[in-house]
Amino acid sequence: MCRMHCQTYAPTLTIQQPFNNLIRSTIYAMAAIMGGVQSLHVNSFDEALAIPTEFAAALSVRTQQIIDVETDITKVIDPLGGSYYVEWLTNKLEEEAIQLIDKIQGIGGAFKAWDWMCLEIRNAAMENQQEYDSSKRMLVGVNTLIDEKDIQMEALKVLQQHAHFDVIQEYDPSYVDKQIKRLNRSRKERDPEKLTHSTNALIETMRSKQNMMPSLIDAVKCGMTRGEFATIKADVFQRPAEGPYGCSPPFSLA
Repeated sequence: MCRMHCQTYAPTLTIQQPFNNLIRSTIYAMAAIMGGVQSLHVNSFDEALAIPTEFAAALSVRTQQIIDVETDITKVIDPLGGSYYVEWLTNKLEEEAIQLIDKIQGIGGAFKAWDWMCLEIRNAAMENQQEYDSSKRMLVGVNTLIDEKDIQMEALKVLQQHAHFDVIQEYDPSYVDKQIKRLNRSRKERDPEKLTHSTNALIETMRSKQNMMPSLIDAVKCGMTRGEFATIKADVFQRPAEGPYGCSPPFSLA
């Protein structure tokens, strides 16, 4: 059974006129739901600025809930069925997707094609940015309909001044120390025996090439961190990360 997850398109989220991002993400979410996704993540409107605030994250959830509760689109299996344009786009997307899958299979599978996939992502990002820089693709507030006196930024600053939650707009070393303390506290409070048992079960599942998700969920509930999972995966599959995801020690992207 094919399960489809979708995340709204982050590269078009802008610092300029940031509340426009709410409109963009709503359109993307509606399109994804009309396309039949079972799982959806809506990017927060302030992600172009920094780590999303609690306020923005809540609006992302509300976006999905409003579409679900107030439109009834989710009750229709294929609301766009029969549309010539949508069917044409679907066929085109399927053809291009199959070409990529065949390319990856020809290389030897996803793990062996890792470096190639990373390069494709970098090239696509570069091409995307060049299209915006040259105004080949329009982006409101950036290369068209620019507002020198952006009232949205002023409104956002006022909102942040009166907010009852942390707002992270720029890098601060204190946040690193705070996160390290949280991580150390989590490691101290977890049950080592339960973690060892769940870790061994996860490793055995991965080595036997079975579905790792149930074992991974159990391990996470026992306190396994993302970095620990990345280390285990790199060891089991003998595939440490390279290129843009390389770090020391070498961890495979979790």
